[in-house]
Amino acid sequence: MERFVVVERSGKHLESRGAHFIEKRLEFDWGIIAVLLDTDGNQTELGEIW
Repeated sequence: MERFVVVERSGKHLESRGAHFIEKRLEFDWGIIAVLLDTDGNQTELGEIW
């Protein structure tokens, strides 16, 4: 599976349900994360580690 696919697909789904992205893609040596706020204002990070 191509890198970032899981975070990207999940992010699109969450965005369609009202989540707001602070950062859609942050790359590190160990993987990728996306930072978002849910509809209640809670900050969440989605990530893929390789």
